[in-house]
Parts: sequence; C-alpha cells; structure tokens
Amino acid sequence: MKPLVALAVFLCASLLAFQGFCSQDQPPREGSPGLVWRSVRSVSVQVAVQGGPGEAVRDVVRDRLDELEACYDRTLEKKPDAEGELVLQFRIASDGSPRSVRQTGGDLSDRSLGQCVTEGLRRWRFPAAYTFVEPRVTLVVTFQGGKNRQ
Repeated sequence: MKPLVALAVFLCASLLAFQGFCSQDQPPREGSPGLVWRSVRSVSVQVAVQGGPGEAVRDVVRDRLDELEACYDRTLEKKPDAEGELVLQFRIASDGSPRSVRQTGGDLSDRSLGQCVTEGLRRWRFPAAYTFVEPRVTLVVTFQGGKNRQ
C-alpha cells in the first residue's frame, strides 16, 4: 500500500508543478518548467489626521488600498526592485476633496510610483468636513518586497 500512496503523491506533485501552482523559496532552476517563484509584496499605510475625523479618513484610505497596490504592481513590471517609502501631506476641503497634495518625503527608488500614488489620491473623496478647519492628513506609504519578484 505504501508504494501506491507514494506514487499518488508523486503524480499529484508533478501535476501541480506542471500547472504552475507550486512555489518555492528560491528562483526556479533552469530546466524546471512550471515552477513559479512567488514573492510577497506589500503596501502598508500609516495615517495621521489633525483637526478632523481620523477614523473616517482611515476608512477611505483602507478602501482605496487596492489602488496603491495597482500602482506598485505596474511599477514592478517595469522595475522589479522598486520599493521604499513615500510621505504625502494634504488637506481635506469642505466638499471632501483632497487639496494641496504634495510629497514631503520618502526614499522611493522609482519616481513614477510616487506620481501614480499622488495622481490617484487627488481623485479620492473623503467625508465632507463640518467645521471651518480643513483637516491635515499625512500618509506614510511603504512599498516592499519588489526585489524578490521574478
């Protein structure tokens, strides 16, 4: 019975590897078709809000995280080792639109990634402010994991 189980495991593993469902910690060796080297890339955001509804702003950022990930994915297609941190500051106008969006720091290795994020953020809408003070928001966006992609 054991040889039959071993054969079944071998065949299953071979089929999965052939279909590209296997992953490994190191790049595939030449001559091993079907193996896919998957790395984990991540986009994380820290949000600081002064003078406004912090939780509501965080909810918007959380809901739009996929847009930041899309910017990173497009960048990684052109520059696989792109990563770093981007610091953005802006104010939220009374109608909920971001105002005076600007990059104030960071160490991104690819300028186009910062431009993609900044342009996307300008289209976001936040809860309208119910005060005369425009909330000031600082976003720290960290992109990492690009160096290990194939």
